[in-house]
Amino acid sequence: MDLFAEVASLLDDDPAGRRPEGVGKAWQRMMKDPEVLSRVPCVIGLSSGDGLNWLVRHAVYLYLTRPNIFTLHMVTGLHALVVLKQYYDEEDFETALECHWMSVACVFLAVKAPEIISLARARAKYPIQSWDALIDLVTSTVHGDHEIKAVDTALDMSKRFPMLSEEFELAGSIVKRFRN
Repeated sequence: MDLFAEVASLLDDDPAGRRPEGVGKAWQRMMKDPEVLSRVPCVIGLSSGDGLNWLVRHAVYLYLTRPNIFTLHMVTGLHALVVLKQYYDEEDFETALECHWMSVACVFLAVKAPEIISLARARAKYPIQSWDALIDLVTSTVHGDHEIKAVDTALDMSKRFPMLSEEFELAGSIVKRFRN
């Protein structure tokens, strides 16, 4: 993914390097570091159709690459922004998306800037479950609200961004993997 490679180079320049620390601590450190934030590539026009599609694609592929609670929140947080878009004026929505991009970039760095998974590799790694099976799974035996939110988000985002419907179905299917 285009800008992820550029963001990854920030780790090479970090005097702390790829130091061992938890994802949450790394994310917090980077989000508070003006030097890191000033070097994350700025993306203009995120609230435009193409810009929003770009951000959604980056968030879901980051989750498919490193499915964990932090990358999940990058997808569910973006979903919340998309759902609430009608309550923002255009400038505030753009600002919210810019902040979210910074957060996505810092989570990417916090998980050690992995090579982003291809759709073919994601298909092989996470066999797709039907939406009905996923909904039944998360509503019949609840293992926490994150599972329900993950499937709900994936289902809704697959409808809002049909060009990424397969990616979101894969993202929803990861819930089953965590239970096995």
